[in-house]
Amino acid sequence: MKKFLILVVLHFLRLAAKIQLLKNKPLVIGVTGSAGKSSTVAAIETALKQKYQVKSTGTTNSESGIPLSILGLKMTDYSPFDWLRVILLIPVQLLFYRPSYTIFVAEMGIDSLKPPKNMGYLLSIIKPQIGVFLNVLPVHTEQMRNVDAIAVEKGKLIASLPTNGFAIVNKNDPRTQIKTAAKTVLFDGTALGAANTIGKILGVPPIKSFTPPPGRGQVFAGINNSKLIDSSYNASGIPMLLALAHLAKRRAIRRIAVLGDMRELGDLAASEHKIVAKEAYRLADKIITVGPLTEIYFPKDPKLVAQFANSWQAGKFLQTYIKSGDVVLFKGSQNTIFLETAVEMCLKNRADATKLCRRGKFWDKQREKYAKEN
Repeated sequence: MKKFLILVVLHFLRLAAKIQLLKNKPLVIGVTGSAGKSSTVAAIETALKQKYQVKSTGTTNSESGIPLSILGLKMTDYSPFDWLRVILLIPVQLLFYRPSYTIFVAEMGIDSLKPPKNMGYLLSIIKPQIGVFLNVLPVHTEQMRNVDAIAVEKGKLIASLPTNGFAIVNKNDPRTQIKTAAKTVLFDGTALGAANTIGKILGVPPIKSFTPPPGRGQVFAGINNSKLIDSSYNASGIPMLLALAHLAKRRAIRRIAVLGDMRELGDLAASEHKIVAKEAYRLADKIITVGPLTEIYFPKDPKLVAQFANSWQAGKFLQTYIKSGDVVLFKGSQNTIFLETAVEMCLKNRADATKLCRRGKFWDKQREKYAKEN
């Protein structure tokens, strides 16, 4: 019964979103890939706002998040009452919400090969004229078998583009270069590269920087005159390696890597964690891990300071361990690791907590629930 009700609500959201888009018929830009989607959406929005009125999905990339963004509605805690509130507001929005944006930038994330969590379902909500395919990495392989399956499913965005559209694909990742009727344009695989490539197509000057969403590499002042690199939003193999390489370039008395589990890797969990462990021992001075997978797959080493079951324990330890001149990297999966908790415990300025990822009632409840159970 619950599954049936969810499908009914999703179909209602989809229909309402499609009706809403008919009001202003914006140019739709879709962004997909295994990593970097939210940052790329932010970069594209920053670039195009120089000339156009732009709306984006922000970090909401799902079968419910995309239509809610189109409808101008936000969830607060995802409770049954919250869903009822949103459902009752949808007819009001359809009658009175008159969007003025001319470009809609959508993050298109998938968690499965099956609807409603696959690319095919998202493409039944929106029809992008421009598609960005960032990369294909071994994430969600627990649900999607292998990397090739991920490439095929995400690649449906590129394959769906019209003849007058543009496929912006990563020149360094052949798996993104999908056959399409649209004009294919290669870019360097970075968020800025994607933004400036689209900007050139739409007659917008290039940008040199943008503000990434929370948890994607922001630097904060930490306790005891330290610096904190907050990459706590999520983690998979290659992004983890890139974050460690960035840490290695920072000037510091000690370079400390606080690394959480990488979840949803399925059969690749062991090999991916071992690769990250090897690179962490090479690039960081001190390492602290959070979660059962890092405890299993990070071999004992003099650089391995401590291992914790959760982020609350790690944060408490770091409050006495961090010293002046330290640079501390935080990176781990979004699935029950919640490294933003450890980041918050180590901030010099408490007000900076509002700038961390996963804010709001819903995530507060999720963290509280997990803390009680673990």
